[in-house]
Amino acid sequence: MSYYFYRYIDTHGKTESKLGHFQSIEFLFSELEKSKEILVNYYKIPNFLNSIINSSAKKPRITDQIELCDHLSTYLSSGIDIQSSIADLKKSVSNPTFSAYLTVLMKHLNSGYLLSQALEAIPGTDDVLVNMAKIGEESGTLEKTIKDAAGYLRFNLEIKKNIKRALIYPSFIVSILGSGILFWLIYVVPQIVDLFHSLNVDIPLGLKIVIFLSEFSSKYILWFLLFPVLILFVILLYKKNSSTKSKIDKWLWNTPVVKLILQPSQKAFCFQYIGLLYNSGITITNALKKVSETSTSYFFKEKLEEIGRTIYQGQSLAYSMTHAGIFEPIVERMIHIGEQTGSLGNYLPKIALIYQDNLSEFISNISKTIEPVLMMIVAVIFAFFAVTLIAPLYDLLSSIGAV
Repeated sequence: MSYYFYRYIDTHGKTESKLGHFQSIEFLFSELEKSKEILVNYYKIPNFLNSIINSSAKKPRITDQIELCDHLSTYLSSGIDIQSSIADLKKSVSNPTFSAYLTVLMKHLNSGYLLSQALEAIPGTDDVLVNMAKIGEESGTLEKTIKDAAGYLRFNLEIKKNIKRALIYPSFIVSILGSGILFWLIYVVPQIVDLFHSLNVDIPLGLKIVIFLSEFSSKYILWFLLFPVLILFVILLYKKNSSTKSKIDKWLWNTPVVKLILQPSQKAFCFQYIGLLYNSGITITNALKKVSETSTSYFFKEKLEEIGRTIYQGQSLAYSMTHAGIFEPIVERMIHIGEQTGSLGNYLPKIALIYQDNLSEFISNISKTIEPVLMMIVAVIFAFFAVTLIAPLYDLLSSIGAV
């Protein structure tokens, strides 16, 4: 798929310009021809700019794509065509972004695109939905594959919600606490120090430590403010360098606490998607290839590719997973039993559910554990400031009152 900037003459004889996303120039010609419009000229946008254009475009939410899948599978099971299904759905949609998405989807379908091609042509459409639509069109089971895609998207959405739920509260507390500490160190502490100096009073050791922190914070306040920008820069740099990606992802994969969220989430995605593709008639090797292409962990992606290569050498999936060294023995045993009994398609979703349950349980437990831990940290910091700032100040005022 490529972006084209083109000029055309509409049905009123007016020259217009537009940016469009098409499989090829032939599809652009076909779309204009069906609209009885004439192409004047065009320019193909270089492929390296595609990601920039895609990131700036408004994208449909996953919940909207799930609603689309549910609607399509229901209508298709009733024998109603895709265009009518989407037209009816558009009438009931209030979200302008989703409505615009459906409008473009209808336009592509009316131009002769298959459903998978129309979905792929719109930035923001989930790869799983596109792949499942392709499989359904090739096998004649579009109703089933679209319904399965909705189930997969729901599964992933639930995992992402669980991860966000685990991170939101501590992130909020840490940001508020950090802002409060910076305020005290930069604005409050210097005034207290000036008071001590003006009265020619010795400064206690604890307050000297706080003064050092205050001066350090004041000196490097710009770096504190630029820290989020630097983090963003590092992330962008990380995305461009495959070698750096692999090293950082490997480190994250084995980092305590982080791995308890990262590993089960990646593995749950993996087995759910492989199960979805395998049960739709895709071979294990091709399913692994598609899953590796959509994996967000470069380290895990490399391991999946390694498993695929081992299978190509004639080994079983269970052996290949054992050789990769990243899966638990119970999972390897379940895969082995599935291969031996011919019921691998039944075991794959079960394994995904095990990982999802483990992740949900960990997030539930960490949410209960992290609250008292954070409260304890806040209490320690408050006590530190009380002892080093408020107590000396109170003693000073008491001594002044005694005089």
